[in-house]
Amino acid sequence: MIIAISAVKDPVYTVQGCINCLVKLTGVDEEETDWLPFTATPTDEAPHGKELWQALNSGQYGQIAPYTQPEDAVEKSQTTEN
Repeated sequence: MIIAISAVKDPVYTVQGCINCLVKLTGVDEEETDWLPFTATPTDEAPHGKELWQALNSGQYGQIAPYTQPEDAVEKSQTTEN
């Protein structure tokens, strides 16, 4: 079974420099999957993961949103500083 990524949306960097996004896959079942969360990394061992990393970084799926620290993490860091 060959898994292929048929669609990608909402790419955003993680704090570690990976890329979170939503993907649709083919080759998993007889039909295309619903949107699934996927984290693309430069060290992914799966062929579809490596291809997605390269495609995202080349701009094939648009601009990758920058990492934004969650509000609760900001509040927690401000509380511990005081």
